[in-house]
Amino acid sequence: MPNRMSDIRALIERMVEGQPAVTPEMVENEADCDRRSILEGLLSLSRRQQLLEARNREAEDELKESNRFLDSIVENLPNMVFVKDAAELRFVRVNRAAEALLGYSHDALIGKCDHDFFPKAQADFFVANDRAVLAKKELVDIPEEPIHTRYQGVRILHTKKIPILGQDGQPLYLLGLSEDITERHATQVALDKARIEAERAKRARSVFLGQMGHELRTPVTGIIGVARALLDLPTSPAQESRIKLIKNAAETLLRILDDILIFSRLDAHSMALREEDFDLRLSIDECMSLMRVDAERKGLGVSSTVATNVPVTVRGDGLRVRQILTNLLENATKFTNAGHIELACEAAALTDSEVVLHFSVADTGIGIARENMATIFEAFRQLDPPVPRPGPQTNGSGLGLSICAHLVELMRGRIWVDSDIGRGTTVHFTVRLRRAEGASPSDTSDSHSVSDSSRARRTDCPLSILVAEDDAVNGRAVMDLLEQLGHRSEWVGDGLSAVEREGSKAFDLILMDIRLPKLSGIEATRAIRTREREGNDFPTPIVALTAYASERDEAVGYEAGMNAIIRKPIGPSALSDVIAQLCRPSSPGRARARALDGSTAQPESTIARDELVAIFLRTIPPRLRTLKQALEGAERRTVEDTAHMVAGAAANIGADEISQLARSIEVEARDGHLERARASFRSLMQEFEVRFAGRLEDEADA
Repeated sequence: MPNRMSDIRALIERMVEGQPAVTPEMVENEADCDRRSILEGLLSLSRRQQLLEARNREAEDELKESNRFLDSIVENLPNMVFVKDAAELRFVRVNRAAEALLGYSHDALIGKCDHDFFPKAQADFFVANDRAVLAKKELVDIPEEPIHTRYQGVRILHTKKIPILGQDGQPLYLLGLSEDITERHATQVALDKARIEAERAKRARSVFLGQMGHELRTPVTGIIGVARALLDLPTSPAQESRIKLIKNAAETLLRILDDILIFSRLDAHSMALREEDFDLRLSIDECMSLMRVDAERKGLGVSSTVATNVPVTVRGDGLRVRQILTNLLENATKFTNAGHIELACEAAALTDSEVVLHFSVADTGIGIARENMATIFEAFRQLDPPVPRPGPQTNGSGLGLSICAHLVELMRGRIWVDSDIGRGTTVHFTVRLRRAEGASPSDTSDSHSVSDSSRARRTDCPLSILVAEDDAVNGRAVMDLLEQLGHRSEWVGDGLSAVEREGSKAFDLILMDIRLPKLSGIEATRAIRTREREGNDFPTPIVALTAYASERDEAVGYEAGMNAIIRKPIGPSALSDVIAQLCRPSSPGRARARALDGSTAQPESTIARDELVAIFLRTIPPRLRTLKQALEGAERRTVEDTAHMVAGAAANIGADEISQLARSIEVEARDGHLERARASFRSLMQEFEVRFAGRLEDEADA
């Protein structure tokens, strides 16, 4: 052992340098106590130094392993990761995904900025976004960011940019995470395009069904009318049986057409519910009356009950409520061979402003198998009955229950079925309606029966009716029909005259064409309703007449104050129905009409078909010239209005081909397809000249 202090200093220096200067054996062999104490201290210090060095090596190894782990994660992430310095926005870190996406190696990217790789406009865009992120000192999410790559063209990225702050709170780096969403974006664009195309196709289908439904209803209604007329004539039993078969088949076809039209509107979500006050018990009686004849013919008992907690008057779409009930009652009658059918209604919930009505239609019919319960409300679904029904098998469209389900859903209710094979079926549904102003619960004694309201018949109590129709043929045809029903009528040719005539004379009913000169039917209705409100007069029922009514036309008509819409050509049943519904004998409008107009003049005589054709040939050529000029000048509104008038006039004299072509021109102009409208006009003129060439020469000679 050394004996001098200089030797001890040398030992300490060796320890500082990491060399083992003192060993335990050296301490044990030292006899001098002072020096032994010093050596023990040096030995302890040496051990501590070695322990610290071991721990530091372990920490460094752990740090290196952690860095390798994090580097491995970053490098293997499928999304692009990059880091830029905050000062010059140069790349200081990129992963393999960034290299693959951008098309540049790690060495080529590090130390470079966006302007070294991308077009100036795009680089400026990136730099502006980066500066905004650093200024806000918060994460910024960029949902779609186009980027020009070296080998893959333009890609769409979803990028999140995050500022990395130092201890002083100032940005040091910018971290970017980018996901390549090019394929997803392309898929979404394709889906959006497909959705738009589907919606366009759905709208086109709705328009097509509306037009075709109108075109098909016209001949079907004619068949029904002719069949009814033939049944009024003396016929043999065999002839009567065959005529009834024709009539029943046509009525079935008409119901199918109506179902398809309603379903198409529901499917396109274009049906809006009307808001009107209606007598619920009266509506139930009407539905029961319509099905009672068929039920009693089969020997079925029918009954209806309305709970005392149901308000007399409710507010909602009474037409759609009756449609649901009618469909369910018809189904019950169709599938019930013996027993009875019962309709019940109660208020499941009642507040000061709303009522939830619970309806049930129960029958003792053949029932429904449990496995079919979940599918009976599907469109075009018809279940094969477990036992055959007696009599002729009349198949429907398979849409009745589906329509019911859609309508119930629109009225914020639900529909369900209880049934067993051979034990009958009960269909339940609820609807949420508003309570009418001042309505209160009442018993069923206020119910009224209108079982004969759906029959076209001559009345013994004639009404005074104003016909506002710009086309002379249409006007005279409607007046002729009103005469057959036993009513008096007057005709005006424009909307302004309708307003003036209604102001000078009271009428029980106004039949108003929607498209009139001077004032449209909508504008005329608004003017009449305004005058009635100012004079505190009872409103005169106004019925719109139209050859083609879209959802928008109907909505605007009802908003203006019209009470119903009838499509041309008008049949006696439709006209009789709307008169029976709107003009009951006790209505204030009838009393007002009698008080102000004591005229007992008889209606004009029935107009002959030849006279109608003559009027048509005098009035239509000038309108055809107007139509041609409007098409040449691309005056869409004039084209629509004129074609509308030509279509209605042609339909009333049986010129169906001309009517259809004119209606096509109207719709094509409305949709902006003027070239198609011009082609249809050329076809119309050819048909007109071929059909009426001889009559036109006779008219010219006369």
